[in-house]
Amino acid sequence: MGFREAFCQLESIDPDFQSINFVREDWDKATALYDSWRVLKDASRSLSDRKYNTANGCFPMMYHIFFKFLHWEKSGDYYFSDIASSLRKDFDEYWRISNLILVITVVLDPRFKMDIVERWYKEIYGNVVDTHLKLVTDAIANIYNEYAERASNSESSSSWGCGEMLDDMWRPCMSSQHVNDVVSTELDRYLGDSKFCPVQEFDILAWWRLNSSTFPTLARMACDFLAIPISAPIEVLDSPLVTEIEDIFDCQILDDDFKVALACTKVWL
Repeated sequence: MGFREAFCQLESIDPDFQSINFVREDWDKATALYDSWRVLKDASRSLSDRKYNTANGCFPMMYHIFFKFLHWEKSGDYYFSDIASSLRKDFDEYWRISNLILVITVVLDPRFKMDIVERWYKEIYGNVVDTHLKLVTDAIANIYNEYAERASNSESSSSWGCGEMLDDMWRPCMSSQHVNDVVSTELDRYLGDSKFCPVQEFDILAWWRLNSSTFPTLARMACDFLAIPISAPIEVLDSPLVTEIEDIFDCQILDDDFKVALACTKVWL
């Protein structure tokens, strides 16, 4: 692509080149392919270049890729639209499997919270956006409830015999409704607070460490979800590891899901 102008000049200089030179349609197709590849390549590079490579970086990157594809699909150029539609199929399948985890990690990023999620969902789901937003917010609330209940059980065990109210079976009294109220209040406070300024190199783990006393349940969530490994570009891996990963995917006796899980675990470790 960088030598396109030179090739076009050769057509007028070298008669023999005229028989093999691209026509305008060929160059348009090459441009479409190159631009598509560059978007994915830039996204891959951004993952490897980031100083703080935690899972919350995936959602904004996918948000950017999605809107590129959407723009190409609506461009009116058949070839651009066809490439974008093809890429969107793989993208949509990944989104279907991973969307809840990606949403949680970006909600736990104090620079974004729910804002970027609401914008993206409006573009994806259109008139039914409220239904899908409710599904994901309910799912997040349920996961928070589990964390809060675990924390409550742990605190109850540690304070046994310290003047705590007990039920008829000599168990600490902590209603599930109380647990839900605590979680809801903490989550609402976090989402209601002003967002952190959108700096590029942001140490999200340090932020949660500093704010863990204010949001203890959310901080425990952040420790677990932000540690989820994200795919690393294969070109930044050591050669022996690349060979191992290739051997995993060449193995015929393993199913596809297990291959992916095993490869991701090896990269993570």
